[in-house]
Amino acid sequence: MKSSKKLYVFDFDDTLVTTDCKTLVAHTDGTTTELTPADFVTYEIFPGDVFDFAQFRKLINPRELPFCMSIFRGVYAALGSSAVAVLSARVSVDPINEFLAIVGMTGITTHITPNPDPRHKADWIDSQIVERDLDEVEFFDDAIKNITAVRKLRSKHPSVGFKTHHIVDGVCCSCNHQ
Repeated sequence: MKSSKKLYVFDFDDTLVTTDCKTLVAHTDGTTTELTPADFVTYEIFPGDVFDFAQFRKLINPRELPFCMSIFRGVYAALGSSAVAVLSARVSVDPINEFLAIVGMTGITTHITPNPDPRHKADWIDSQIVERDLDEVEFFDDAIKNITAVRKLRSKHPSVGFKTHHIVDGVCCSCNHQ
C-alpha cells in the first residue's frame, strides 16, 4: 500500500502571524490610504490606484497567531520541514525566512506569488501536487478568494484529498474537507 504524501500550505500574514506592515495606496485624487493585510484582502481596487508594498520587504513586529502556529509547529515537529510550506503574496521571502529562523524552524519551502491574484496560489499548489506526487493538500489562508481558487483544484485532481481552512481573526471560521 502506498503511503500518503501530504503537504500543509500556510499563508503568512494574518494566518501564521500578524505584523504592522501596511500596503500604501495612492489614489488618483491625490489621497493615500494605508491598508492592513486584512483590509487589503477585501479592498475594492479603483482605476488609477497605485500600490506600494515596500513594507512587506521587512518583518515589522511579527506576532504569532496561536491557532495556525500550533498546527504549523505540530506538523513540522511530527513530519519535518518537507511537509509544510509557506505561500504568500509578499514582495520577498526574506521576512518569512527571517521569522522562521527566529522561531527555530528551518528548511521549510517558502514561496511568493508575483501578485495577489488568487490564481497564483492555486497554480503553485497545482505544481506541487504534480512535482511531489501528492495525495493530500491542507491549505490555510485568511483570504476567501484564495480558498476558493484552491478548492477549484479538486476538479483537476479528483484523486487528491483537499482540506481548506479560512482563517479569520486568527482562527478557522470555515473548514472544507474532501
